[in-house]
Amino acid sequence: MKVVINACYGGFGLSVAGTEAYLARKGKAAYWFTTARDADGRLDFKAPSVPVEHPGEEWFAQVYTSPERTTGTFFDDDDIPRDDPDLIAVVEELGVEANSRYASLKVVEIPDGTRWVIDEYDGYEHVAEEHQVWS
Repeated sequence: MKVVINACYGGFGLSVAGTEAYLARKGKAAYWFTTARDADGRLDFKAPSVPVEHPGEEWFAQVYTSPERTTGTFFDDDDIPRDDPDLIAVVEELGVEANSRYASLKVVEIPDGTRWVIDEYDGYEHVAEEHQVWS
């Protein structure tokens, strides 16, 4: 079984290219929005976000699967199961191009049938066998 983890400090995240490739595999389009900027070019969090064709690696970019941003169309890569075959394919096909700014995504193989969890410290992840914990 294959699982995707983040192999550096920072945290799991897909790049714009990775997000678009993943959504395309799911048969969905990516509609990007970013925080508006004021006249001096600073982020204006009081203004509504604006659509952008391609956000580059804009830190405040958000992606939806509908241009109307209706309920349930916000896409968050944190919601992707790490053993999702489409996620695994995107990471294997794009390599470093799948990584967000603070990620180094890696596909690891674990024995089939293993009950697993992802443990992390400051975003650096590893796969661990699931076990019981009492406190």
